[in-house]
Amino acid sequence: MTLPMTETDRRERRLALTWGVFYAFLWLYRSAASVAGQLVVSQITSLGDSGSYQSGEKFISWVVLSQLTDIGGARNIGTVITLSLGTIFNWLFGGNPILINIGFQTIAFIGIVVLLQAAKPAHRARLAFLFLLPSFTLWSSVAGKEALVVFLLCIGSAGILKIWYGEGRLNPLHAVAFACVYPFKPHYAPALAYLLGTSWAARHVRQPAALALILGLSSLSFLYVFKDAVARLVFAAIQPAFSGRGVTFSRPEFWETPADIFLRAPEGMFRSLLGPTFQEALSGHVFHFTSFVESAAILSVMIWFAIRGLMRMPAFTFVVGAFTTFWMLFPTYPLGAMNAGSAIRYRAGYIVILFVLVAAILPRDTYFTWRRGFTWRRGRSPRRAAVPAANA
Repeated sequence: MTLPMTETDRRERRLALTWGVFYAFLWLYRSAASVAGQLVVSQITSLGDSGSYQSGEKFISWVVLSQLTDIGGARNIGTVITLSLGTIFNWLFGGNPILINIGFQTIAFIGIVVLLQAAKPAHRARLAFLFLLPSFTLWSSVAGKEALVVFLLCIGSAGILKIWYGEGRLNPLHAVAFACVYPFKPHYAPALAYLLGTSWAARHVRQPAALALILGLSSLSFLYVFKDAVARLVFAAIQPAFSGRGVTFSRPEFWETPADIFLRAPEGMFRSLLGPTFQEALSGHVFHFTSFVESAAILSVMIWFAIRGLMRMPAFTFVVGAFTTFWMLFPTYPLGAMNAGSAIRYRAGYIVILFVLVAAILPRDTYFTWRRGFTWRRGRSPRRAAVPAANA
């Protein structure tokens, strides 16, 4: 005998149907961006290495992997994997660049849906809005590393939400996803390590905010330890690559001395996150203008989401958000500070973490959900802890 549906059942079914319609729209919207990127945007500005990934000229093999030390080391594994995936799509779609783009965007789309499904309804709506932003959609909808990075970060972030929602630990899929980010974007490692480590470790102490602050301040010591290596990378590789070689949208040299890498970091991080400046937006190039307008909208929305609960935000959440944001922006800013186009393209990857922070982790209710359901007292059996009344 079938039981009659309750009002709750009907509401959940309507909600599932509504999100199902949205996901269908999202795939079509992103696929349209794949088409526009190939037919329109590529005529205005470069799509990075998209053409290489569409060419189908290289496939991953043990021979290729054995040569990685000769072509630049393990950091090129991400490039080889992306080229190999492009080769597979080239075979499947007869070399059609638009269909290859749609193949890449579908991978990113799957990750986005997994993350949205993991989020609470209120947080899901905020994330869904942010994932509709044009530049993010464009750069994660064409052949390239960004689509794969978005997929991996979304899968891993779904696991982070499980921790913050008190629904369990990272499962192997989430852990593998985060591990696989490293070959593509090794400079994301500090931010991901801090966010994951602090989210887990702070559950077992009385004062999570104090632990988060100690871990965050301790992590800054790496800036001193690796200062010489960072300086060599910036002055030997990054700055020469974008200076005086006719690279589209390049800017004047940003650093004069190694100390500038750190002293000008706040300005550089802002420029990298923003993309084109106001002056560049008025230069007459449509890409600069539209990117500036969208960047201003992104910053406004993210700041609005953050500020709404800032005065009531638990200290732990604030510290975690601040240090995660710093470690995501600092390692990525040199490329964006030197080139407005690169700033927008590279932002499409790491901004997933910033979206998750402002839309799902920073809200006050998430903190109390995170604190509930575990005990930090040693020697006692697990129990459901009372919701803290203060901003612990």
